[in-house]
Amino acid sequence: MENTLTVLAIPVPPEPILEQAVGYRNDRNAHYLALWWEPCGDEAMVSDGFVTFTGHWPGYLAYVQHVSVHPHLAAYTLGSSEDMAMHWLVIDLQERQASVALRREAEIVLATQWKSPEGMSLGDPYQAKPIFLTSEDLEH
Repeated sequence: MENTLTVLAIPVPPEPILEQAVGYRNDRNAHYLALWWEPCGDEAMVSDGFVTFTGHWPGYLAYVQHVSVHPHLAAYTLGSSEDMAMHWLVIDLQERQASVALRREAEIVLATQWKSPEGMSLGDPYQAKPIFLTSEDLEH
């Protein structure tokens, strides 16, 4: 997993400051959390690989635009109002370390952090079989 992440020399606020700033509650004890900007809706995005949602954009911008963080992120495309993210900012919530990865690689890092009840990794989200629901399923 470490080969897909480029470790950044930027500060990560102590737990749970960054998580609260972007609207994330670590109820499942995630190891990794990803942040990026989505042009559709012009929103900050937050994902732990189990749940993905629009986060609190002021907290996201306060972090990525901070004087000690922004210069280290300038070489990466974390998304903007006009452009899709090519990279995601990945936060190691245990080590309090920031990294960046290509979107696809970040998705794999996030997905593989989760284990099934049998202890097996849930694996690559693109390898999962789709679940099809009918309108009747949604009504129940």
